[in-house]
Amino acid sequence: MLGIKPAQRVRIGVEAPNGQILQFYSYIKQIMPDRLRLIYSKKKEVYTKYLDEGALLKLSIYTPGGIVLLSSIVLEAPEECEFEVEFSPLKNAKRIQRRKYVRAVANYRVIIEQDNETFTGLTQDIGGGGVRFVCDSYICEGEVTSKLFLPGIGGINIKGDVLKQPHYKPNEYLLLFTGIEESDRSKIIQKCLEIETRSITPS
Repeated sequence: MLGIKPAQRVRIGVEAPNGQILQFYSYIKQIMPDRLRLIYSKKKEVYTKYLDEGALLKLSIYTPGGIVLLSSIVLEAPEECEFEVEFSPLKNAKRIQRRKYVRAVANYRVIIEQDNETFTGLTQDIGGGGVRFVCDSYICEGEVTSKLFLPGIGGINIKGDVLKQPHYKPNEYLLLFTGIEESDRSKIIQKCLEIETRSITPS
């Protein structure tokens, strides 16, 4: 089932009454044909009040093959930090592959917009599926809109998820693309190939 298994990490996105999207992490306890049973830490109990039956959630499930994105609805409100969700048909799921695209070391400007705030970062490497970048400001993990500036091409508008990896430095982030025109993705891949070609071509 798209590589989804018990004990995998799940990022949950839920809308608060003020319209803010709140995000926290849980783990899969049990898998059923059209639903998941999730469990989260008691340290996250502050989010329980947003998980009433019928609440709509966005799930990002971390699998070995990539991140599976699913829409779901709460079937059973949490008890002891454990609850059940029904997800949309798997044919509607999106999947962000790991290392599906060639990557290249490159330092380009990237603008990140999140919750009416704007951040400026500098890429460390780029690829057709996302970019690694540094930013002096703290950015919360979650959905963002962004613009990546490529030399000779200009700004490319991208929707994505900002993530932190355990081995990253405090100011280092990963932007995974979740919404990008394929023509723009091709431009990024072409730029990667140009950089790679220059690096192996004798001067």
